[in-house]
Amino acid sequence: MKTAIYVRSALENEVNIKSQIEFCKNLLDNEEFVVYADNGYSAHDQNRPAFKNMIKDIEDGIVSKVIVYKIDRLCKNLNSLCSFWEFVEAHNATFTSVREEVTTENCGLRGVERFIFAINEMEKKCHSEKCRQGWARRKQKKEAS
Repeated sequence: MKTAIYVRSALENEVNIKSQIEFCKNLLDNEEFVVYADNGYSAHDQNRPAFKNMIKDIEDGIVSKVIVYKIDRLCKNLNSLCSFWEFVEAHNATFTSVREEVTTENCGLRGVERFIFAINEMEKKCHSEKCRQGWARRKQKKEAS
């Protein structure tokens, strides 16, 4: 069985993709791997070609382990992340995120993952709100001048 390295960038950014791959490769132990790259796709839905191919390969037993650089490269909301986590476990595969240092290979994490995912989602929402506030301030300054 192979290890999947899943990488994604919402904007077509080859440097970002290559960087994610290198970080993920650091977790490999001389195992065979395949890279699934969605360059130019958002993670707000699962309608991504490489993501779909990876899911099929997990279902077919070709992939037994998934590594991502960051959780948000895979999914953008708690429900999708939890569904993916459960899907991986149902197919006797494992999931690891490099940045968050989260893995299903450690059975002690069962139950903790929802907490981790919730913190991750909260962090994204705070970041989005800060961006919106910054845009609004810039717009006000532009209108005032």
